[in-house]
Amino acid sequence: MDWMSNLFVVLFLTTITGTVFWVVGMIFKVIWFRKDTRLLRFQMQATQCAFLVPFVYAVLYAYMRSGARTAGSMIDLFYSTPAIRKLAAFLGCVWLLLFLGLLAHKIYVRCRWVEIFRGNIPEEDEQTREMFREICRKLGVEGKISLYRNDSVRVPCVTYAKGFAVVLPLERYTRKETSVILYHELCHYLSGDIYLKTASCIVELLHVFNPAAHILLRQLNLVCEECCDRIACEKGAEEFDGKEYFLTILNALMEEGSRERYNLFMLADTIGDYERRVQCMREYRLHGGIKRGMALLLSGCFLFGSSMTALAVGGGMTEVYDAAASVTANRSEDDGRVTDITETAINLSDEELIEEFARACDLNPEDVVLVGEDGIEMIGDFIGIDWNIPKGKTYMTTGFTKDVGGKTIVTTSGTPSDIRYQTGIKDPNDLMRYVEGSGDFAHTFDITVSGRHCFFVTNLDSSRELNVKGTVIK
Repeated sequence: MDWMSNLFVVLFLTTITGTVFWVVGMIFKVIWFRKDTRLLRFQMQATQCAFLVPFVYAVLYAYMRSGARTAGSMIDLFYSTPAIRKLAAFLGCVWLLLFLGLLAHKIYVRCRWVEIFRGNIPEEDEQTREMFREICRKLGVEGKISLYRNDSVRVPCVTYAKGFAVVLPLERYTRKETSVILYHELCHYLSGDIYLKTASCIVELLHVFNPAAHILLRQLNLVCEECCDRIACEKGAEEFDGKEYFLTILNALMEEGSRERYNLFMLADTIGDYERRVQCMREYRLHGGIKRGMALLLSGCFLFGSSMTALAVGGGMTEVYDAAASVTANRSEDDGRVTDITETAINLSDEELIEEFARACDLNPEDVVLVGEDGIEMIGDFIGIDWNIPKGKTYMTTGFTKDVGGKTIVTTSGTPSDIRYQTGIKDPNDLMRYVEGSGDFAHTFDITVSGRHCFFVTNLDSSRELNVKGTVIK
């Protein structure tokens, strides 16, 4: 289940990053962004991206990777004990179940909409078609989107199904109402809101357990509508004024069935949203929005502040996990006294040692052989080995104790010289450090964790036996 625990760590860090961006964005919104929908939209898009891109995980992984001197070392970010790994795997399974449940619901909703879309018929009214073509030419989207009618749709919407389309209900609109509706829906397409909505769906699936992600998406939907209102009123200024525009939206809102949830975009969702959109437009006209230079400066401040805060939180998580690892692995209580990991690890039975090793390497325990005195010669700090390893098997020593700062030097010679094999050591935290190749090897492993270390060799050939002679200098 290591893949599940790693997946959970990535998802956990990403949801923390997105939440940090959202909180910082709310502060910027209250202080500066409130009267500029474009800047609000940018801030929420950056936050949405933070929920999708695990950049804090990438930075911390690169930092830990740079400290690993062996190219083949396995990096387990934040956790170093079986207890923490099992907890992360369990939480990962819970997340996967929630993800699959919401995904099934989304697929069901989408299938409903596709069924409704099959009832689309091309717009038959010549006046409406001509107005649609004229607005498309004015907005520069001619030939990129189609116009349909559908008797199952109660509110105009723009969607994608076998191409981009504006879908109107079987309602008779005045020329001015038709103009408002077409400008509104085409401005959604012009702004790329369909792609933004798709990304929002992915965020909602990935962060189904995070309330902040769902609040963000709700706010982003409203900001997209506010931004679309402003663009539509600017582009269609010759056809209608702001009062006529919002009266058309209000009339659509009052229609029965206007809150169909499977429509992609609606003129208005609730009365509360409608009132906020009118107020936003009024404030924009009074204050004129934020100037471009100030907008760029505030955008840079938002991205820098959010990124630094998220990285600081990610760094803080490493300390939390180190403390958890200290509790679950480095110390254990026995009759009122505290023992450290070295004593605990040495007292593991042979079966437990093989089980730990097999799990860490994702191997079948039956393919791991703990070698006793036969084939091993110990003289002081030297361990001499002479093993005949069957195909696909791993031979391992019972272990030796090393302290932080020490070194273990390994020299091996494999026969036949063309058989590839892995040779390395396992530390007390189940971190496998090895080199891979064929023939003769000499490698020095730096000891970064105090405790019991095991030397191992794995025959990677699927048909031949490998003879390995070597020396381990403890």
